[in-house]
Amino acid sequence: MCDAGQSLVDWARERLEAIRFAAEERRRLAAIEVASEPSRGADAGSVYRHHARTMSQCAQAAGQPVDWSNVDYAAAKIMIETGFPPDEIERAMLEDSPHVEIRNKERGDEYATLTVARAAEEVAAKKAVNEAAKRQPNQAKPRRSGRRDGEQTFD
Repeated sequence: MCDAGQSLVDWARERLEAIRFAAEERRRLAAIEVASEPSRGADAGSVYRHHARTMSQCAQAAGQPVDWSNVDYAAAKIMIETGFPPDEIERAMLEDSPHVEIRNKERGDEYATLTVARAAEEVAAKKAVNEAAKRQPNQAKPRRSGRRDGEQTFD
C-alpha cells in the first residue's frame, strides 16, 4: 500500500475510534442521567450511577462543571461505607464512569484501583477516628441549670 493509502486508513481508523469513544460517553452519561434510587441489593453499577447522578446534579445546580474524578472518588467512599467490595466498585467505575478511559491514560490503567484504594483508606481513617472518640471518657458537658442566675453546672 502506498503512503497516501496508509495515511488514509490510519486517519479513518482514528476517526472511527473517536466516534466509538463519543458514542460510549453519550451512553454512559445517558445511563447516569436516568439512574433512579437503587433498590436493596442492587448491583454496584446501579448504585454507582445513582450516586454519580446525584453528585453531577449538585455540581450543575451550583453552576459548576462536573469533575468526574471527584464523582468517582465520592461514589467509591459511599459504596465502601455501605459494604460493596472494592473489586465491584472498580468494575462499576470502569463500566459506567464517563471519560474513565481518559483518566486511565492520564494516570495509568490502575485509575479505578487507585481511586477505590484511596477512598477505602479515607473511610477506614474516619472509622478509626470515630471509634477512638467513642472510647474516650465522656467529657464534662455544661448544661443549663434551673438556677435563676443562669449559672451553668457541669456533669
